[in-house]
Amino acid sequence: MATFQGYKLNASIEAWKRINEQFGSLKTAINELKVGNYWAIIIFLWSFMADNEPTITPEKVARMLNTYNVVTTANAIGQAIDKSHNKELNNLIGFIKH
Repeated sequence: MATFQGYKLNASIEAWKRINEQFGSLKTAINELKVGNYWAIIIFLWSFMADNEPTITPEKVARMLNTYNVVTTANAIGQAIDKSHNKELNNLIGFIKH
């Protein structure tokens, strides 16, 4: 996985907008994609934009979650986002956590 950098955060925001368009809500996405951890969905969104995938499917999520050490990477990304002073990101994460 690429090094965690600011442009990847922006990619995650863009990907989040896409997942909202495709599924309507995070809850629906988690149910349909069978992902129970909100950091896992952030990881997926991050990779989703990097891979330029046109759609999100359970198979793509499973492949992504099996490819990376989700817990370690999710914690690293979560800590970086939590420490961020970016208002849009903080609002996004606050929404996801609820």
